[in-house]
Amino acid sequence: MATLQPSLTIEKEAESETQSASSKTKTEITAATPQTTGVNVPPPPNGGTRAWLQVLGAFFLNFNTWGLLKNTFGLFQSEYSAGLLRNSSQSSIAWIGSLQSFLMLVVGILCGRALDAGYFYVDIVLGVFLEVFGMMMVSICKEYWQLVLAQGLVVGIGTGMTFIPSVAIVGTYFSTHRSTALGLAATGSSVGGIIYPIVLRRLIVQIGFPWAVRTMAFIMLGTLLVSIVEMKPRLPPRKSGPLVNTEVLRDPIFVIWLIVVFFIFIGLYIPFYYVEQYALNLGISTDLSFYMLVIMNAGSVPGRILPSIIADKIGNLSVMIPVQISE
Repeated sequence: MATLQPSLTIEKEAESETQSASSKTKTEITAATPQTTGVNVPPPPNGGTRAWLQVLGAFFLNFNTWGLLKNTFGLFQSEYSAGLLRNSSQSSIAWIGSLQSFLMLVVGILCGRALDAGYFYVDIVLGVFLEVFGMMMVSICKEYWQLVLAQGLVVGIGTGMTFIPSVAIVGTYFSTHRSTALGLAATGSSVGGIIYPIVLRRLIVQIGFPWAVRTMAFIMLGTLLVSIVEMKPRLPPRKSGPLVNTEVLRDPIFVIWLIVVFFIFIGLYIPFYYVEQYALNLGISTDLSFYMLVIMNAGSVPGRILPSIIADKIGNLSVMIPVQISE
């Protein structure tokens, strides 16, 4: 029996160490997983340096999502049709931009839940990486399928991960001036649609398409780093519900709203894709055809700011309904 005692002691010590390691692992996993807190959250500041820095960060997110995809792809459309993809149809080329747009909105469903769970920084950092990496890959693409993967798939997923924070984070910092704040942030898409086409077109002439796209990717990286540094979730992580909340579909008013927004978006950005090529087909000069896209984006700047200011005073729908009817 005496000879068995050391063996039993060793086994007990090993078992104790195993339990300790298991307990430590569970503790680390629990600490790494965002938990819903019961902390009382103060009301939105509705201003101040921190709040307006969120607007600045969201501005650059829109600058590199809607401004990059929707408001700039018209230039890529013309460039591809005249050069790299000259043997492809206009509709085939447009599928690259369409895939980007589709993924930006669909991926946002998953990212919304990730933000609720407290994974804001994981989401935005990974999204920025995919956006910049995808554009770098565009600069070395030679075939249609390569552009679909790089610009359509990779950049599309990246923009989907970075777009949602531009709305979700800003909205939590404002209650009385929320529409104005979101409108100012949304002007980033218009400014991006002004700057990116001009920069890209001039650089294509000077240094060629590959390095022009790489320069564009570096601009994206620099501006998106501002968003990573400045944006900060105000609300604590909370328990997420189902991926798709089907309960809201029982509200007929909400369903009507979804249908209306669907038809608004279904044709909203088609002119941005084809306006330059359409102008060229009409015999308009190359320079003026190019600036048609820039002019459209410039015109949308006051259209994003002024209605937002008015909406804070009379209500969002009171502004949207007459605007949509006038279109």
